[in-house]
Amino acid sequence: MLEVRIKELPIAAVAYLSGEADARNCAELVRRLVAILETRPLRLVISLDGLQHIDSRGLGGLVGVYRRAQEQKCAFFLVTSDPQLRRVIEVSGLSNLFQVRATEAEALSSE
Repeated sequence: MLEVRIKELPIAAVAYLSGEADARNCAELVRRLVAILETRPLRLVISLDGLQHIDSRGLGGLVGVYRRAQEQKCAFFLVTSDPQLRRVIEVSGLSNLFQVRATEAEALSSE
């Protein structure tokens, strides 16, 4: 099961993901994140720290949302302090695409 909690800030929207982001709920994940983009935030911060699992479909969904954010000139950040998840992002080559920060504060203050 996947839960997406959203916090709207003046300069950003923060999405907190918890549970599992996988093939079973990837479409729902993308739908929820695209709905955030429709509000036109200047920055989208997605916290992955509550996830117990993310598979290739979940990562692929994040790539699709990233592309939408780029089309809108919306800064896109992932937040995770989990070394294993950071390694998955690195090994998959997505660290060249995503800006990954260890904390929400870092993502909100990054240029």
